[in-house]
Amino acid sequence: MRPSREQIAARGEDFAARALEARGWEVLHRNLEIGRGEVDILAKDRGCLVFVEVKARLSTEFGSPAEAVTRGKQRQLVRLATQYLAAHQLHDQDCRFDVAEVEMDANGKLVRFELLENAFQADGMSFF
Repeated sequence: MRPSREQIAARGEDFAARALEARGWEVLHRNLEIGRGEVDILAKDRGCLVFVEVKARLSTEFGSPAEAVTRGKQRQLVRLATQYLAAHQLHDQDCRFDVAEVEMDANGKLVRFELLENAFQADGMSFF
């Protein structure tokens, strides 16, 4: 039976979290709710706070997983990161935005994982 969208997303986040930890990253939070939004994974990579958007797909028929991280989604992630940093008084904290691409087969088994570091920048982005 084909996994549901929720199952695909959850498995994708599981794969991504394990892959990040295997690289030596510290996963601080998963599905972190901030205000009216959610950050899939918040992690630390060599002292840098990383806001990771995970996109999982069973096929690339309609584009790569990363292509689903639209400009609107980027603005939302920047807004959430800004709120998180302010709430935790992390004004001078280095941070970045990564996208984790997870491709699975129809049974939900991992086919490909790719991490796009610095997938987008917050510079000059208007989000309020």
